[in-house]
Amino acid sequence: MLVTKILATEEKIHALKVELEAAQIKLRIELERENYEEPLQTILILRYVECQTWTQIVQATNLSRQWVYALHKKYAATLALHVKC
Repeated sequence: MLVTKILATEEKIHALKVELEAAQIKLRIELERENYEEPLQTILILRYVECQTWTQIVQATNLSRQWVYALHKKYAATLALHVKC
């Protein structure tokens, strides 16, 4: 009985991983299509497609943590405007 539950859970996890990978590919395409200015596009891809931490993003972009946060905040504000429309 326990083995059956484990196998069923593993199948669900696999299906979710496939769904996540498809969503990440779709998001990357959308972010690249929007032509966000650099380094904002890189920050968004690293954060939401590659699921990197803020520390990893700071290291990868060689930007200060404050600048990374500011760029992200700018995008979040823009996104909020689009969602309200």
